[in-house]
Amino acid sequence: MALSSPRRWIIAAVGVLLLGVLSAGQSRASQPLKISSEVLSDDIVSCNGGAQEQVLVQINNAPTPVVENGAWAPLPGMQVNFNVPNGDSDHFLIQVSSETILDNQDAGYNWPGDHVAIQILIDGAVVVTDHILTTDAGQSNALQTCKRLGAGAHVVTVEWMAVDLLGNAMLTGEIDNTVLHVQRSD
Repeated sequence: MALSSPRRWIIAAVGVLLLGVLSAGQSRASQPLKISSEVLSDDIVSCNGGAQEQVLVQINNAPTPVVENGAWAPLPGMQVNFNVPNGDSDHFLIQVSSETILDNQDAGYNWPGDHVAIQILIDGAVVVTDHILTTDAGQSNALQTCKRLGAGAHVVTVEWMAVDLLGNAMLTGEIDNTVLHVQRSD
């Protein structure tokens, strides 16, 4: 069969394209995912729960002024209180996302550089800290963790700190549009 009409050329081209996509998908799917043991031990956490029981969300759209003070400070409005019933333990996925602007920093796009860091606390104890909430003039970033907690009253809070690595600038800015999301599962 000769491909003399433009319609036949288009049909043939689409067929070849589909065949290429399907064969590429098959060859990719058969290749194992390669993850270094370093990543598995430091960055990938498997923390699977059962059926979702509750979602608690705090949103603060009011700007929080950032002033360099060398200490961790509570992020306003970012606190969730909850109870785990007696005789139970539940899985909690905790996520924080925020938009941050940092002024007067020394090394805008270079790392390590001046930045705003955040940390998640459960019952007053630091669970995870992220030192890259912002490394430039304005950025949105997130931090997450998961934990299984036993019976009792619990509190999740978020703290921030402006970090001036060279100690030669007075960092200012703001943290804005912050969301604290706590998901509770069996």
